[in-house]
Amino acid sequence: MPMGSPCALGLWRQDGGGEAKTPKDREAWAQACLLRRDVDLFGFPSANELREIALGLPAGRIKGAVLAMLLRGHGDADAQRFVMVEINKKEFPLPDDVRDALRKVLAEPAFLYRSGQKEEALASARKSRTFASRAEIIYILAGAGDTDAAIEIFNLLGSTPPRFGDECFGWFGPFGGLDLSRLGSASAPSHALGAFIDRLPASALFRKVCPSGLNADLFVEYLLAAGRFDEAIARARQERTTPFLLIDALLNIGVTRLRSGDHGAAQALAKEAAAVLPPFDPGDPIVGARSTDSMTDPTPDHPARKQGEREGDTRRRFELIQLLAATGAATEAEALARKQTGALRAVALSAVVAGAAGLRFDDKAPMLSTIDADDL
Repeated sequence: MPMGSPCALGLWRQDGGGEAKTPKDREAWAQACLLRRDVDLFGFPSANELREIALGLPAGRIKGAVLAMLLRGHGDADAQRFVMVEINKKEFPLPDDVRDALRKVLAEPAFLYRSGQKEEALASARKSRTFASRAEIIYILAGAGDTDAAIEIFNLLGSTPPRFGDECFGWFGPFGGLDLSRLGSASAPSHALGAFIDRLPASALFRKVCPSGLNADLFVEYLLAAGRFDEAIARARQERTTPFLLIDALLNIGVTRLRSGDHGAAQALAKEAAAVLPPFDPGDPIVGARSTDSMTDPTPDHPARKQGEREGDTRRRFELIQLLAATGAATEAEALARKQTGALRAVALSAVVAGAAGLRFDDKAPMLSTIDADDL
């Protein structure tokens, strides 16, 4: 929470140092500090925090909203049992419409599956008319290695709003589609995801929306999430539009190897990434009041302009230098850092110092985000 906010001081804390004790004050605290807070920015509350807050609230709609938040954020069997106890309480019961709403959530496919009711979950998924409900059970089935059932429900997505047209990235990208990368990462791979990826090309829906297969970025991301590192590197090496796909794959795997104690493998991966790292490209400056549209929509007065390097790729430069230093390749790291320009060089050199001092890779000091784009 923001500095100075009573919400940051602890449970039920109020302005002036007091504590919310009455039912009305506690509902106001929960609404301001939990339901209206930006959980994406400040972090999602833990299951224990949500349970404690729910137990301290009067039976009403605010409590129901907190219980729903518990289910959506921590929908495991323990959370479901806790919510069922609250639904069935005879003393100080929740309003009927709140209990009905919570029961409806618990009847969704994902919650039925987590509670051990697989057949009921699949039946519910077949009847569902919402993309999110079907997508959630697909994640669970694919992650559990129940590939046949996952493919069956995936094929049903073609008749489920919202539809994403015939553009493959829309179906699998991170903006509302079936983002399979949430099942794992290079540092914590989901090996069952690999079986689902293998089966996808034979799916009727996949053949329709992705006749050319997944694009290189998504495919490499999913291979990393499935722990198929050799395949991810091989596919990234084939990409010719940008070297940063390969650099990103090598970095992800290199950091994983470093954290597992295999400094030699991590260093070799970092050196391969350094060998293909291109010079920094700032792109064309935007002059005066000329809008960014002129960069992509050329006109006689405003010719097309180079976008330059993406922010994420600039960050990878810093992380690559840091990885080299952390694996003991200080000479290579310093040489690469000195090739950078402006403020980026100073930050890159600080990464070399940090690596030589034995700091963990996670100790990114100073952060690249402190650099203004004009300094690069």
